[in-house]
Amino acid sequence: MSGRKNDKEELYRRLEQARRHVSSASDPVTKERMTALVNDLLQQLAAAEAKDADAPPEL
Repeated sequence: MSGRKNDKEELYRRLEQARRHVSSASDPVTKERMTALVNDLLQQLAAAEAKDADAPPEL
């Protein structure tokens, strides 16, 4: 389980970083690319959360 937790923590870290870049991007191309990255990271987090919901409880 700790591997998944670390993976999710890394995804959350990257998501926050990408969101900061979106808000500070001055050109449309960078903003579009960073928005796409944010959306991709959100999908990855959703998949990771779904895997955790399917996992049996830890003993």
